[in-house]
Amino acid sequence: KEGIGILIRKKAENVNIDMVLEEIEILHNEYENLLDKKEYEKKLGCLYSPQGLIGEVLRDYMDLTVKTIYVNNISDYQVLTEAVKKYKDFLGNIILYENYQSIFLKYSLEEEIKKTMNKKIELPCRGNIVIDKTEAMYVIDVNSAKNIKGKSKESTAYITNLEASKEIAKQIILRNLSGIILIDFINIEDDSKKEKILNSLEEGFLNDKNKPKVYPFTELNLVQMTRKKSTPLSYYIEEDCEACSGSGKRLRLSYLELLIKNRIKSNNKADKFFIEINSIYKNQVEIDKDKFIEKIGIEKQNLFIRFSEFVGDFTVKFTLSEKEIEFYLKY
Repeated sequence: KEGIGILIRKKAENVNIDMVLEEIEILHNEYENLLDKKEYEKKLGCLYSPQGLIGEVLRDYMDLTVKTIYVNNISDYQVLTEAVKKYKDFLGNIILYENYQSIFLKYSLEEEIKKTMNKKIELPCRGNIVIDKTEAMYVIDVNSAKNIKGKSKESTAYITNLEASKEIAKQIILRNLSGIILIDFINIEDDSKKEKILNSLEEGFLNDKNKPKVYPFTELNLVQMTRKKSTPLSYYIEEDCEACSGSGKRLRLSYLELLIKNRIKSNNKADKFFIEINSIYKNQVEIDKDKFIEKIGIEKQNLFIRFSEFVGDFTVKFTLSEKEIEFYLKY
């Protein structure tokens, strides 16, 4: 249409042209309605708002491979049900998850998110990669470690590098690493094998919207790459640790509260809880105990807390005997 332009996303590649034309018509009508509102609306207020995070997720990930969408609250379910109407090729299900157990716990997402704090990731071949952050960039080191699959040093290095290239792409996207990234592959001489490693790395980014750029191997077997600046996942769940003057990391208290709440929700039959929390959180919790109790979702009279330097992040005990309750009352 005159006076407008369109941007066609990569996911339109396999879509029927009539569907693309229909969507252009729908979007253009929305735009004209927006102009009318701007011209004639008498009240101050928002003229248009996209569907927030739900709209963003649908836009980036919705395609013919999606069969089922799970959502864990009714308001998002209603928004989602309305939003998918524009995806006429979506024939899957939208399921409102209403189980008492947290959806994150149900699908082991908590553990997967916590794994992103690990610097070292093991590879199937028994090699590993180590991810470090410096002031200027991320550095990823590839090690053969216990890999003995190759018949020679060169083939062992190639097998490890090839597996590492796939895992590196996955971890960069999962952790949302960005900026300059330097990958130190194990030294190999064969240029054709280097090409295969680079191709494998680039294939891992085919559906990545952050437009990474991978450069060829340097003489020192280093691969440089860049990825559009964005906030890493670690920002939301880690913070500087006072115990080591900021040189290490620990879970944010807000994230710890969420983990405790989910663990408690997983046992909805218990009515009294004993929670042992690492003592590095003691001051933060005691500053506002009521807020902490509210965040983890239990009533004050049913909760016993002890701080200890000998636990990981926390432990939760659900069923308490009368003797245990008497003992824990001091806490």
